[in-house]
Amino acid sequence: MKPADHLTPVPDSAQTDAAAPRPEMLARLRAVHRAVGELQRGTPVLLLGANPLVMVPAETVGARGL
Repeated sequence: MKPADHLTPVPDSAQTDAAAPRPEMLARLRAVHRAVGELQRGTPVLLLGANPLVMVPAETVGARGL
């Protein structure tokens, strides 16, 4: 048995609809992607939304800041 033998084929039209994210979701995903890049460069990040979140790389703030 091949690993994919148990999968049910999906019509091409269903794959196209499922693969197209809503514009607002796409914008949020892009914001998170940019935030990851900023964190990797050592820059603190603020993600806005229903529950705002501040993320700071540990290397930036040091032991006392954590």
